[in-house]
Amino acid sequence: MKKQFLLLVAAVCLCPKIANAQEEEQRKFSIMPYVGMNYSNLSGYKFNEGSRTGRVSPTLGLQLQYNLSDKAALLFDYNYRRLGYTRHYDGYTATYHGFDKDYQVEHGDYDVKTTGNYHTLGVQFKYNLGKGFSARAGLEAMWVSSGTEKYSNDPWEYNLSGGGQFSIPLGLTYEHKNITVNATYHLPLTSQGEYSHLGDGKDRTWNTRLQTFDLTVGYRIPFGKKRNK
Repeated sequence: MKKQFLLLVAAVCLCPKIANAQEEEQRKFSIMPYVGMNYSNLSGYKFNEGSRTGRVSPTLGLQLQYNLSDKAALLFDYNYRRLGYTRHYDGYTATYHGFDKDYQVEHGDYDVKTTGNYHTLGVQFKYNLGKGFSARAGLEAMWVSSGTEKYSNDPWEYNLSGGGQFSIPLGLTYEHKNITVNATYHLPLTSQGEYSHLGDGKDRTWNTRLQTFDLTVGYRIPFGKKRNK
């Protein structure tokens, strides 16, 4: 992971030497490697949680742009993000149902630290607002390839498997001489998974959604035929 991140950073830094930043003719296509940071946290699923703490982690990706006009473009995007959060649980008394009687167990405070490797594929519509600014919106699918959950009261780590969600990326881009700065909030449409808790004597299920925000920097490389005006 660290090598991939460093390679993409190097690619972004070398891009100005590869492409002509002063090119005035607009090409039909462009490609943009980008790197940055993200902030992630969890919503939903609150059972005796005292607090939640989000986490800042790296983001890297590649974007293909198809120019529809001087104002509008379609963006096809892939990115890798390392997302995570920590849930703090207050102590509680759980009631369990035995064969002949119910019994109670005292649970103390503990934390759960979750870290996952997430991949996203998406498409966005981009509209030029003028003075280098553009607005973006679209649809994307995100899934987790691997990850871990670590309990503070448990010496073992547990594998994080499955989970994914659809989101609407809402973003603002500033571009100057092919260098872009992108701010994106990923509005979750679906839950990434479910948690069930039976220890309190009630069968209940909570849906969970990842809330994420990215801030990235990239370099756009035009290619292909010049767009007809």
